[in-house]
Amino acid sequence: MKFVPDEVIVARPITFYIEDIPLLWLPFAVIPSSGGRSSGIMFPSFGSDASRGRYLINGGYYLAMSDYWDLSLTGDWYSKGGWLAKADLRYALRYNFSGSITASYGKQTFNIGNVFAADDDPKTDWSLKIMHRQELDPTSRITADVNILTNSYYNRFSHDVNELLKTTVRSSALYSKSWEGTNRSISVGLQREQDLNNGTSVTTLPDITFNQSQIYPFRSSDGYGDQAWYENIGFSYTGAFKNRIDVKERQEITDGETRDTLNWKETFNRRGLQHRLSLISTPKFGFFTISPSFSYVERWYDHRTERFFNEESREVEGRDINGFFAVRTFNASLSASTKLYGMLEPDMLGILGVRHTLQPTVSYSWNPDFSSDGWGYYQSYTDSTGEDIRYDPYTGYSYRPAEIFGGAGAGESQTMNMRLSNIFEMKIAPRADDTTQTPRKFQLFTIDASTNYNFVKDSMKLGNLSLSYRTSIQNLLELRGGATFSPYVFIRDVSYTDEDGNQKVITGREIDQYAWEADQGIARLTDFNISLNTSLSDKMFRSEAQATTEDEEYESEEDSLAAAKPKSLDLKAPYNFSIPWNLSLGYDYRLSRFNPDRETRSTSMRANLTFSLTPTWHFTMSGYYDIENKELGTPQINIRKDLHCWEMNFQWTPAGPYRSFFFTLRLKSPQLQDIKLEKRGSDYGVFR
Repeated sequence: MKFVPDEVIVARPITFYIEDIPLLWLPFAVIPSSGGRSSGIMFPSFGSDASRGRYLINGGYYLAMSDYWDLSLTGDWYSKGGWLAKADLRYALRYNFSGSITASYGKQTFNIGNVFAADDDPKTDWSLKIMHRQELDPTSRITADVNILTNSYYNRFSHDVNELLKTTVRSSALYSKSWEGTNRSISVGLQREQDLNNGTSVTTLPDITFNQSQIYPFRSSDGYGDQAWYENIGFSYTGAFKNRIDVKERQEITDGETRDTLNWKETFNRRGLQHRLSLISTPKFGFFTISPSFSYVERWYDHRTERFFNEESREVEGRDINGFFAVRTFNASLSASTKLYGMLEPDMLGILGVRHTLQPTVSYSWNPDFSSDGWGYYQSYTDSTGEDIRYDPYTGYSYRPAEIFGGAGAGESQTMNMRLSNIFEMKIAPRADDTTQTPRKFQLFTIDASTNYNFVKDSMKLGNLSLSYRTSIQNLLELRGGATFSPYVFIRDVSYTDEDGNQKVITGREIDQYAWEADQGIARLTDFNISLNTSLSDKMFRSEAQATTEDEEYESEEDSLAAAKPKSLDLKAPYNFSIPWNLSLGYDYRLSRFNPDRETRSTSMRANLTFSLTPTWHFTMSGYYDIENKELGTPQINIRKDLHCWEMNFQWTPAGPYRSFFFTLRLKSPQLQDIKLEKRGSDYGVFR
């Protein structure tokens, strides 16, 4: 071997061994040794796939242009017809900005070898991904994560299972600015969501929001002493302007007999300005906290969607009407809350005390009926039967999207909400080895119950009773869940046979009669869910001193192994059975029975196991099982082996629609990372 400092390493034939087994042989090697980044050829990975044949991927050239940016130009080639060209630009200036721009363009043909399809129709795909992070000053910054691509790009060129499962792609960019010493901030952003199934998209550009957080204009400047009731009055303001571009898929039947259809995409623009002013106060009256609030919202639009009955087609249609339209709404609320404490001090079995905190909250909210004629927001049209149909012109119609901030709510609401929170806590004696003798406190469990009553509804004024609960046992087991109860009688499904002998079913429904009036108990269970989670590790079954000692021995063994030369396995040597491991388990159960005759259940289990047989062998296994449907999710197994200056990684998805494997053997050194061996495969052609 010849070594020229800071220039090159020239080596004679190299044989790579794993436990005395020759695995890889190179006739010679010429390796740069200048250190740092340097321009050079990027060797491709090779393999085969059922849908695209043999391939070479990620081969090309790397350009280390300067300390602040670099560029890689790579390409993929597939024997059954297809190629992909990709450029990846990265840049960074410490403490200022960083980011990357990745662009791809390729063509793919899947029909070669298929006698039933033409093989001269390649499909073109491209993608553009931009990421940028920049801090302009301590009060303003810019962030961007833009991802735009053709609908079939992932299916044809991606090797990542997570990308193959995506149905939507989201992009965002944001500039934010705040003012020191004030509660004011502004943001200017962009959002885009693309549906990969049908190619539709929703783009919001610009999205401008100004926010003035809570301020108290009547509060004295010193802020000391008792405050008058008017000093607790505060207000906040939020102003937002949005311009949304909706690209929707349209379909029209051109021939009623043959059901021929014409598909195309249509673009709609929706924009608006919204002002929101909120007033709130939090005075205290003895042990009670009273919180009145008032909210006013004003929305400005430049058009709305009106509906009309078309006499020729005998259908209701919509049309956009341009102009200036203002929608003004408001609501008010009043809430009261307090806290009650109950204490129990048994002073036995190490329990110093148990505290029960009871927090009742009652609130009343009022929303006017803005659909009435007096407000002038709702319109009407006459249908084919001569009946007047009222509607909100700001909610869109058919394929025409709604206005960006919505319209005015229909129906008056005078609702009283009631909530009762229960928190149980325990205080136990300090540890014997605690020199400070500080008692230990922890939460036993919490139970919350809530319901509501609407005074102006014509029927079923009392809302459902909702329960939620949570408890944790010494960080070993966490239990959480909830339940919903309906106070009304439910009439079950009714089956009958019509005059033609057909079996018919009348779907059950709730009626305006309380369950206790029909001797059916206080309430009826309609929904129930529970989730159990636990995490186990080897340290939980060892004493603290033993765990510390064994961890130090394990780390020192790993360090010494990394520094030593590879040697053959000694089967007579004693083996350390203290294997580091961690196991996470989860159980989820959900029951939905609003209609007792149409009950649905879902039951599943989750598991994730990580362990290290030796300091150099690391295993990770995860999986999901649907107990109700007896279906296995997408399990994944990852095996990593530290081979001194080499590293082996094996990823395997043994079951599911995307079962596949990916094997990598590479050098650890960043300067030699192009010396690697890769192999991937899939039974069903994961690339399709």
